[in-house]
Amino acid sequence: MKKDKSKLLKFEKKKAGIFFDDSNLFYAQKKVGWKVDVKRLKRYFSKTVNLKVAKYYIAIPDKNDVNYKATLKYIEKINKDVYIVSNYFG
Repeated sequence: MKKDKSKLLKFEKKKAGIFFDDSNLFYAQKKVGWKVDVKRLKRYFSKTVNLKVAKYYIAIPDKNDVNYKATLKYIEKINKDVYIVSNYFG
């Protein structure tokens, strides 16, 4: 992390935004076997750059989909840390 922090220092105080794409995160996490903690990542960037926005793009499954409740639970969990931009299917 220290090496990454030094690279980030060249952007110190610059305006920045984070745009999370749930679909890409889901498959990347599945492939490498670890999870991205949205809250910690936002906090990490906020310490150095002037973070103006953090948006999380997610598709919400149809109410009849088995993943519907889990998706809503996840959104509720991260909603305090990022602005949720969603699309509903169905």
